[in-house]
Amino acid sequence: MKDFKNSGQKSIKLPALLALLFSVIFVLTSCTGHTENTNNTGGQPDEPITICLDAGHGVGDVGAISPFKAEDGSEIYEKDINYAIVLLIADDLRSRGFDVILARAADGEEPTAGFDDDGKCGIVQRVKFANRKGYGMYLSIHCNSFTDSSVSGTRLYYNKGNNGSSNKRLAEKLSGAIESGFGKAPIIKNEADLYAVTATKMPACLIEVGFMTNEADLKNMLDPTWQKKFASAVCDGVQSYLK
Repeated sequence: MKDFKNSGQKSIKLPALLALLFSVIFVLTSCTGHTENTNNTGGQPDEPITICLDAGHGVGDVGAISPFKAEDGSEIYEKDINYAIVLLIADDLRSRGFDVILARAADGEEPTAGFDDDGKCGIVQRVKFANRKGYGMYLSIHCNSFTDSSVSGTRLYYNKGNNGSSNKRLAEKLSGAIESGFGKAPIIKNEADLYAVTATKMPACLIEVGFMTNEADLKNMLDPTWQKKFASAVCDGVQSYLK
């Protein structure tokens, strides 16, 4: 086999040269030909993402108080409805193979996100916790209230200036799934100045399930069967987003 010589340097056999070239090409192809999906793309990730669910309020904060009373005459607090629905969403998502973390636990239990310097666990503490952990999605579940008791329905809040188009796409997938389940699309607000959707480093959406000041909405939100159906619709939206 003919040798290749270079200015008096030692000759390199052709088979050895070809082998070296193939090795370089393989390494370059391996480095440039693989694109890793991240938790923030909304695509199918290489590794399962963790979805952080935030049951709004709680930990000493009752949230909105309905003007309507429970059958036993007691007050109806937003925090309790939020937590009940979040538990159903968590169970459903886990049954579909998703990893889920709850930002807070039940009242009286230490919140997963921990306490801030004031001994509380508000939205700032929860979002900072989710950002620090690098979770792949943040959903904050709330109930709405308004001075006009005729106002009703689900609202989805995201911030179009945060996380590029990911927040918008997540809200749209959630909206489509809720519309499929209930026959009516939620109203989407895309410029929400809410910490849960402006400070999050991952795709995020705040869901106002319904109005505690509307009797029909409240009746639905207190109904375990309706809660489970709503939770299932949310999970359908999450799953559609992550496909």
